[in-house]
Amino acid sequence: FDLLGENFQVAFAGSPEEQAHLEAFFTLEHYAEMQAMVEAGDYDAAQEASAAVEDTLESMHDHIEEVSETVDTLTVEEVQQGDTAVQELVDLQATAFDLEEASEQVHTELLTHVEDGTLTEEQAADLFDPVHEDTVQVSVEIFEEEDEVAEVVAENSDVAELEVEFIAEQHEEEIGLHDQF
Repeated sequence: FDLLGENFQVAFAGSPEEQAHLEAFFTLEHYAEMQAMVEAGDYDAAQEASAAVEDTLESMHDHIEEVSETVDTLTVEEVQQGDTAVQELVDLQATAFDLEEASEQVHTELLTHVEDGTLTEEQAADLFDPVHEDTVQVSVEIFEEEDEVAEVVAENSDVAELEVEFIAEQHEEEIGLHDQF
């Protein structure tokens, strides 16, 4: 796990949204590593991958929290034109679904090892529960941040927050996110 290299790349990414996207990519890689280690029965290495998932998700959570701090002048007109924090947060929602799917794949593999007796339920829980909780927390934070950004944009533009949320929903439909709900 090249966490130092990852941290370096994240530090030089531009906005908090870009940092969160990069961290999501790294988290998916760590989940794949974790699953491979569990499949191989290397539970110590799986624990290291689990710790990498946790660390990366915690950093991603922090960067998502920062998004609303960067949109103090964003207007509904800019949101309608696209490529703003609103659209980035919607894109992160889609990525959060990918993270949850990766989490579920690891969970399924862990259950297989519990059923065949190579891993206890407690060991599986120690590997899975913290990363699953962090994955869910990131998803929740994305939704909360979307609300905060919509509120700021609505205030800046003197429009109803619902108008900004409608634009976000249009982007959700464009990228197929509604199909995942």
